[in-house]
Amino acid sequence: MAVDAVIIGLGYVGLPLALEATRAGRKVLGFDINSGVVDDLNAGRSHVDDLSDGDIAAMLEGGFEATTDESRIGEAATAVICVPTPLRKTKDPDMSYVVSAAEHTIALMFALLINASILILAIAKGRLSFSLLRQALDSTTKLSCFVVFILI
Repeated sequence: MAVDAVIIGLGYVGLPLALEATRAGRKVLGFDINSGVVDDLNAGRSHVDDLSDGDIAAMLEGGFEATTDESRIGEAATAVICVPTPLRKTKDPDMSYVVSAAEHTIALMFALLINASILILAIAKGRLSFSLLRQALDSTTKLSCFVVFILI
């Protein structure tokens, strides 16, 4: 694989994760649908309060690259989905961003790989995330999933 991991969603969850993975020596591809965010990151500018421009420069030196090209998601055997899960008026999380990201990620990764890992970092109950991932797998592939939850 060209990269160790792709992180989908480069906001306040995904970008610090990309920083730590890069610090650990991993080659990370960051994906975001916002071209302004991607352009700023590739130019060494942070849009997240907790990360400085120096942090972004260190990531770039470590091989980090940001992209809006979803076809590149398939370059990694591991994807981490870090997309928003805003709360609805009923106080339950809106998982539509997670579902969309999971469906696209599964289609792109499994088109190129036999084995792939997809992790979801979201504010949601584990069973809900598992159920959504299973539905996305069932609607996109003939594959089954094995899910491990690590509670922190």
